[in-house]
This record gives sequence, C-alpha cells and structure tokens, in this order.
Amino acid sequence: MALDACKDFVLRDGVDGFVHIEHVLLRPEGLYVLDHLEGDGRLVAGERLPEWTLVGKRRRFAFPNPLLQLDHKLTAVRLLAGQGPVMGYVVLADRLVVPRAQPDRVVGLAELAQRLPHLPSDAALAPAMAEAWSRIKDAASNAAH
Repeated sequence: MALDACKDFVLRDGVDGFVHIEHVLLRPEGLYVLDHLEGDGRLVAGERLPEWTLVGKRRRFAFPNPLLQLDHKLTAVRLLAGQGPVMGYVVLADRLVVPRAQPDRVVGLAELAQRLPHLPSDAALAPAMAEAWSRIKDAASNAAH
C-alpha cells in the first residue's frame, strides 16, 4: 500500500499550535495523511456539517467533523513537505456505517485499499518527493524523543 509510513507524531500547525498526525503514507504519487475513526453504529456525516453524530444501539454521540481537523493536518504536512501532493482520508472502523451519502474523503479499509492499490516492488520515487519524505521522517523521529 505504501513505500514507507510514519505514525503517531506531532507537527506544528503553521499558526500557533500543534496537530497530532496518526499516519502518513509515502507513495510515488504523493503523501497520504490518514485519521482513524472508531465506533459502532450508524454515522451521520457530511463534508460541511460542523458536527457528526454516531448513533449506536443505546446512545447518540455528537463530535466535531473530523474532516475539518484533517484539513489542518494536511496543511501542517504540506508546510513541512514543501513539494508534492498531500492528500488525506478519514478511515472508518468496520463497525461504522454511513447510511446516506458518504463524504469522498471518508473511506473504509477495503475502499482505502482500492484507492491506494498495491505498489510494484520497483516503484520509483521522484527526488522532490524523497526530500519531502525525509523532512516528514525527521519531524516524526524528533517528535518521538
């Protein structure tokens, strides 16, 4: 699925704070920021809704739209990476169902695997993307210390 990956680190957000990055994947076509969303039930979600609602068997739970936070994370990664495309997805747990139109940047694991197909062993990486990845790896390793 990826040539390399970094997970669980913090980056400056480019304003005056920090963002937590769950996963960044390196692929020849660019970097992918992934956020995982856990839960069990139906998810009322929309690209522009300020809040999403998880409707479970016994309760409802409203929370801020994770796509808004994903956009902040994409900005932070773009600022650090410099060049090359940076894309992102919110990845849903298998037990979550979106009964209505699912936002394009919200995917299950199976759909993520379709969108990011297996790479051949000889997949090439452009020099600019290799430099961008080096900056991401450095930031991730420095955040771990």
